[in-house]
Amino acid sequence: HNTIALTTFDFNRESPAVAFTDYVKVNNVPVGNNLVVNFRNNIVTGTGDDEYFIDSKHTTAAVVTTEYNMLKSKQNWSSTNLKNLNPQFLDPSLSLSNNYTENYRLKSSSPLKSAALYLNTPSEILTDADGVLRANPASMGCYE
Repeated sequence: HNTIALTTFDFNRESPAVAFTDYVKVNNVPVGNNLVVNFRNNIVTGTGDDEYFIDSKHTTAAVVTTEYNMLKSKQNWSSTNLKNLNPQFLDPSLSLSNNYTENYRLKSSSPLKSAALYLNTPSEILTDADGVLRANPASMGCYE
């Protein structure tokens, strides 16, 4: 349950908000390993067209589970994911009116409310970032 929202227009960037890869260079030498990704119940949004990206170059097939997320993405993902929706955050902008503090909690009308997979283990994810007990079904992102 994470909320990753790169909504500022103050700088240009070309990389996605979230990227998983099995390929890096260490001292200019390619190093690879099997890619295993389990990504559930998250919100990934931002100003780019493709904010969630998987890049597998290893000879062994990657094991990727991407489900029950809202992804700003041009890729095709499991049907349990929502794509390119407005998450309907309460107040995601930095402004004087909110003392320059964003609020990434979901509005009650958000399509991401009660749209996540309820995970009852480990116990650390039974509550949200505010310590509120997760509902069943749970909401996507870090706030219930």
